[in-house]
Amino acid sequence: MAKNPKSGRDGLESVSIALLQAEINRRGKSLKSLIKRRDNAIEKLKRLNELVAGSGGSAVRGGGGRERGTGLRDTIAKVLSGKTMTVGQVSDAVVKAGYVTSSPNFRMMVNQQLITNKKLFKRVGRGEYSAG
Repeated sequence: MAKNPKSGRDGLESVSIALLQAEINRRGKSLKSLIKRRDNAIEKLKRLNELVAGSGGSAVRGGGGRERGTGLRDTIAKVLSGKTMTVGQVSDAVVKAGYVTSSPNFRMMVNQQLITNKKLFKRVGRGEYSAG
């Protein structure tokens, strides 16, 4: 088949079936290895969480660093209760309250919660919020 005039290069039509099959096989082997590595890492994390819990700590599950039932919105409401704070103060207070995050944009996440949850949080001034 002719070259695609828009892209200026051949499509998959120029690749042989044998090469395509070899690439599929190579990726399949790689996928099996990755799945095995992931499963081993999950098992290791489970064992570490059990050790942490056995030592009196709380185990972090999944991507967020919070205890069961305590999400970011609820933690913000707890630290804002009866106070007026800036977004930066709220994000610092949330971390001090035990919320663990690895987000490089945590302050932005806090700000988004304050803006979108108008029933829970009230804007009292530029960048200042209070609980509901």
